[in-house]
Amino acid sequence: GWWHRARGFARLRLGDEGGAAADEKEALIMYPEGDKSPYLAPMRTDAVAARAERAAFRATESGDHARAGELADAALKADPKYAPAHRTRGLARCRLKKWDDGEKDFTAALASEPHNREALDLRSWARLHKPTPD
Repeated sequence: GWWHRARGFARLRLGDEGGAAADEKEALIMYPEGDKSPYLAPMRTDAVAARAERAAFRATESGDHARAGELADAALKADPKYAPAHRTRGLARCRLKKWDDGEKDFTAALASEPHNREALDLRSWARLHKPTPD
């Protein structure tokens, strides 16, 4: 059950949506109560949020930072605590020179994943680039 969920999440991150859906189906067969099951709750993730975050990451990598922010917003609407979406939106905002907003996103990512080294490093980067008050 839980390993179907874990493998499905890995497949989703690799772009194998069909395989991810099949693994999710198997997990739900084993645990029909779904995310309420104590076995599946730790592996819960929202496929909509993950897809939107991947699209946001691709947009920011291609230089369309405004679009990346919109897609990350969509991911966060699906799952407000989805750390990768906070990180991606923060990166897009920083590339648009919105350092304060980026720092807030990285802090939100760290609230969900306190040991996320990338979010910690990016928050430090945002803080270094913020303009100092006169």
